[in-house]
Amino acid sequence: MTAFTLVTQLCMMNLSILVTINGHLIYGIAIAIIAVNTPTILGKYMVKPNGSIINSAGNTARNVRALLPRGRRKAR
Repeated sequence: MTAFTLVTQLCMMNLSILVTINGHLIYGIAIAIIAVNTPTILGKYMVKPNGSIINSAGNTARNVRALLPRGRRKAR
């Protein structure tokens, strides 16, 4: 979880620098502010592990099932 947050934050900072270099100062500042607040934002939405492998496996399966499209019944 920490590694994902760090990688996301570094990518956002790099994007901020690139946008600023291209002449869009306001957008660069806005992206930098979002990059600084990334741990808080991701902390609200990421599933925190409970410590049990069974619980974390169940949470992962539930999240994957929610992301996959539901199958449709074929008409006969």
